[in-house]
Amino acid sequence: MQAANPAQPAPQPVAPAVEAARPVAAEDLRVGDYVTVAHTHFQVLLTPDGPGDHHAPRVDRLTAKPVGTGRPRKVVAIALPYLLVELINGKHTTIDLRTHSLLKLPEAFGRLATQRLKANRPPKDDAKTPKKRKKHHKGKKRQ
Repeated sequence: MQAANPAQPAPQPVAPAVEAARPVAAEDLRVGDYVTVAHTHFQVLLTPDGPGDHHAPRVDRLTAKPVGTGRPRKVVAIALPYLLVELINGKHTTIDLRTHSLLKLPEAFGRLATQRLKANRPPKDDAKTPKKRKKHHKGKKRQ
């Protein structure tokens, strides 16, 4: 008489690997990459505050996190230091790599985020279709 085989536990689903957005150097960018703007850099001229301030004017660099950080942009063309990128609304813009720091997004994340964010957009008004106007009759007035 053989002992019954103990029930084997059901296999657990494997969670997808977590990928991270990574800083990318300009020379490592390729057409088709998904990127997002991580930081924008500004140069500000600081001047003396008043007659008693004897400091010489100087340029200071400030860094800010822009609105829209994390939104995917697809690289369409490269002419360093500029990138031509496609936004999720299908429009295009340029990014100056001298004033912006980028993160390269994982390919799967970029495709999925673009697809889902496009689905969230409100429908466009069809500008080609004329709006209905009220008709005004030029005839006899009703009594």
